Amino acid sequence: MKFTDNEDILRRSLDEAGICYLHAPLFAYGMKHVAPARKALAIPTFFNLLGPLVNPCRPKNSLHGTANQGQLRLYTNIHQKIGDNYGVITSYDGYDEISLTSGFKINTRYFEKVYTPLEMGLKYVKPSDIYGGETAEEAMRIFDNVLQNKSTEAQKNVILANAACGISLMEEELTITETIAKARESLESGRALECFRKFVEINS
Repeated sequence: MKFTDNEDILRRSLDEAGICYLHAPLFAYGMKHVAPARKALAIPTFFNLLGPLVNPCRPKNSLHGTANQGQLRLYTNIHQKIGDNYGVITSYDGYDEISLTSGFKINTRYFEKVYTPLEMGLKYVKPSDIYGGETAEEAMRIFDNVLQNKSTEAQKNVILANAACGISLMEEELTITETIAKARESLESGRALECFRKFVEINS
């Protein structure tokens, strides 16, 4: 796969595959100038927080994770000022996504809610159940297994939980169990895999 800033390719990818990838170095021009300083500092800075807020396509809907409650409140305040349709998530045990290893909080423009895996109709998992592997190859194998519906139940359920919260931002009338059902159907029917294969074809 090749990263590109070619608008025709990106639009085709979005239209035909339902997804396109905006590689940050090709679009976030201002951030490129601070890259050497960030690398030299070798510690997290406020630039780590800017990424979700400087998306060049300025999406009307966005869902992103934060590492702690303080960051969740910061992003929520910023999104409220922007006025977009947002979702901000943090897990209670330090994951910046829905891990199902604990409960998590999600803030949106309409509500703030704490969920447990059980309230989503899913099971708690252990960190070891969703370990990403030692190498890029191992991580890639997990990724492929999820899309091919060959992954473990824990790996699959974490994907479903995160996808469901994304769906719920755009289909607010649905319950969380209904959005999980929609995510599950996309994965188990092979439609998600088909979209990814089309995405790779267009961007290769």
